[in-house]
Amino acid sequence: MSTLVERTSGRIVPLAARTLVGRDPVCLIRLDHPRVSREHALLRWDQGAWWVRDLASRNGTRAGADRLAPQADRRLLPGEALHFGGDEVGAWALEAEGPPQPFARRIADGHIERAVGDYIELRGESGAVLVVYRDARRRWVCEEDGLPRPVQDGALVEVDGLWRLELPDASSSTVGGVGPRLLARCTLRLRVSRDGEHVSLELDNDGDRVDLGERQHWYVLWVMARARVADAAAAEHDQGWLDMDRLARLTGIERRSLDTYLSRARRDLAAVDVLDAAQLVAARPNQRRVGLPPAQLVIEQA
Repeated sequence: MSTLVERTSGRIVPLAARTLVGRDPVCLIRLDHPRVSREHALLRWDQGAWWVRDLASRNGTRAGADRLAPQADRRLLPGEALHFGGDEVGAWALEAEGPPQPFARRIADGHIERAVGDYIELRGESGAVLVVYRDARRRWVCEEDGLPRPVQDGALVEVDGLWRLELPDASSSTVGGVGPRLLARCTLRLRVSRDGEHVSLELDNDGDRVDLGERQHWYVLWVMARARVADAAAAEHDQGWLDMDRLARLTGIERRSLDTYLSRARRDLAAVDVLDAAQLVAARPNQRRVGLPPAQLVIEQA
């Protein structure tokens, strides 16, 4: 993820595909200084590089030794000093050059929640959970209480306060050594202890195996996987659905906490470069199931 760093304070701001700098509250990089215009400059990702444009500001923008002409673009190089309004405002620098990555910014205090792969989890103090991810068609969707809806770059969502979504068009690049994985091509191997209290998960992607260890949310996934496997003879659209109250009883987890556990399971897959990690869980009102068919679910006793 490309970030802009304020050299004096060390403040770090991730860059959206279009990042406004200025005094106005709508600006992602807000600089409350009299020499800074309300909408002072624009940083944007284009043609594989970051560019800075002065928006006809009153006191100008400087990149390195160059003072930018109004409305003219200048390629921004990693490490070079960037000044908005003059030296007394402070210097910024592009920390690393790379494409913009998805994130969400809380409007009230500017807190940033970064994506894991193409998966963003927003959790409120009340326990509310909202997730944003790319669906099977690579479109951005927002899911709350199991109900997905399409969202666009710049959309506002509410989770105990308003958040602004920064969602680049290009797919996120991943860091893993073997490149992106697709859940649709994977086998999930769930290993449960004899007492049924410990569950670990191994992801098998055509022989590329990833041990995701033991987690409490794998226990919830195991309960759901058993239901889907048990329904293998039923029609696909009827397999494995569990209503939330029953799932709470089977797992011993409070109903209101279940989506938090399932979100963590999705996030853990996204962290190992599974592009369609959100498809791990299928949802409809008051019901959940494992998103993979029985043939891709292996349940073993450790």
